This record gives sequence, C-alpha cells and structure tokens, in this order.
Amino acid sequence: MRHSSLLPKAALASALLLGCSDQPGGTDPNPDATPPLMAEISRVETPLVIDYAVGEFTALVGVSLEHFPALCAGAEPEAVAETMIVTHPSSHGGTSAKVQTKGTEVPALVWTGTFGPDRNVCDLTGQQPFVGSVKVTINDNEGDFWETAPGANATFIRFVGTVTDTETGQRYQLQGALQLVIMPDGTFTFPPVRFLSLTPIGG
Repeated sequence: MRHSSLLPKAALASALLLGCSDQPGGTDPNPDATPPLMAEISRVETPLVIDYAVGEFTALVGVSLEHFPALCAGAEPEAVAETMIVTHPSSHGGTSAKVQTKGTEVPALVWTGTFGPDRNVCDLTGQQPFVGSVKVTINDNEGDFWETAPGANATFIRFVGTVTDTETGQRYQLQGALQLVIMPDGTFTFPPVRFLSLTPIGG
C-alpha cells in the first residue's frame, strides 16, 4: 500500500481524524452521563480527497479528471462530504466524539500499473485513468483525540462505485477499504484492512 502527500494534506479533516466506532483503546462515553440530554450533534461540510494505492491500482477519490491538474497545482479540493459529529462527556472528564462522513456520487479516478514506493499521484497527470464515481463512508470514534483521549484513534474508510475505461468503454466496479490508527504519540499505523479492486461489469 502506498500513499502520496495528498492524503494527509487534503483529507486530514475527512479521513485521518475519523475512525472506527468499535476500536479498542478509544475513549468510552461516560456511563454516568445521559447521552440524550448531554450529547451535542453538529453537521458540517468537509473537503474530501483520498489517495490510495494497493498493488497495481492507484485510486484518487474526490477529484474529477478536469480538476486533477488544478489540485496538483495547489487548488482547493472540489469534492465535499457531509460530516456528522456527536460529542459526549467521557469517563476521564473530557469529551468523546463519534464522527461519520458520507459522500455520494464522489468523483473517482483509477490508474493501473506498478509504481515505485515514492510515487506521487500528481506524477500521473499525463496518463489516462479510468473515470467514475463512488459512495464514500468514513467512521471515527475520537474526532478530538489529541486533546482528550488517552488511547489510540482508529479510522475506517470504505468506498464503492463504478469507473469506466474511456478508451474501450469497459465499466468496472471499484471497491476500496482502508483502516489507519493514530497512536497516542502521533504516529500512524495501518492494520491489515487494505483492499482495492476493479471487477469488470458485463461481458
């Protein structure tokens, strides 16, 4: 699995800060609190860019073919997703956040080929990708982990949709899943929940 600088740069709010709601080591809601009375719910729009490569496939989610050169030149992300944040009092006196981000009809680009470990997705601007869209879901259990949580924070990202080879017209189902964990010292680990596939549709 490889990642370019676009993931931590452009997807920080929508990916790296979001994690699985059932991961061990996170902060549990205070059992003495009454969530219906004390929980706070907010909704915001979040920029969304996911740069993800596994094996021979490289996927860039949240970027259309038309906007790709501009993004690589420093433009803001074009795709946004709706994020819902639910905060509760936590057992150590701070707050615990459950965060979910969803996006539908999010543009997606996929390149095929084997690239080196230092590849930057922007180096692929001269190559024609498969083009399509996906549905994205990102779940997190500690949106404010670095301020309040003593344990690790996990993120689970999943996307599914279709892309088309514009040269042949062949359509493919695109599926991807990624989990990452932010440790208390700020380092990142990637558990073996890595999946990126293209499956031909039709004959």
